[in-house]
Amino acid sequence: MIYGLDPGNHKVKVYSPQSRLQFERYVMRAKSRALENGAEKWKVEVDGESYFIGSLAEAEGATMAFTKDKTNHPHTIPLVFTALALSQPTNPIIKVQLVTGLPLIDLAAQKYEQRKIFKGEHQVRINNGIKQWI
Repeated sequence: MIYGLDPGNHKVKVYSPQSRLQFERYVMRAKSRALENGAEKWKVEVDGESYFIGSLAEAEGATMAFTKDKTNHPHTIPLVFTALALSQPTNPIIKVQLVTGLPLIDLAAQKYEQRKIFKGEHQVRINNGIKQWI
C-alpha cells in the first residue's frame, strides 16, 4: 500500500487510500509508569525501543522538538512508524511504499538518508498490539 507521510513541525500526518490520520508531535522515551491522559494514549515500542507518543507524552512532560533536519532527529522514527501503524489498525502485517516530502533545499542532502532509515522490516507495538511491515 502507498502512504503519504508528513512529520510536520506540529503534527504528524499520514494519508493512504483508506485513511487519514494526524496527531501532535509529542514524543519521549517511555518511563516505567505514566498517567493515562488525553485521547492519544499511546505507549509505543518501535524495534525494541519504548516511547510515549501524543498527549500521553505531553502529559509526562515531553516537548515538541523543532529542527530543520527531521530525517536524523531521534523522534522521527517513532513518530513515522506510529503513524503508519495507527493508519491500519486491523492489519497486523503491512507492506508499505512510503512517500515523503522534503523541501527542495534539503532534498539532495536528506533523500538517501531517509531511504536508509525507513527501508527494511520493522516491528511496532502500540499499547501491546503488534504491527510489522516491510
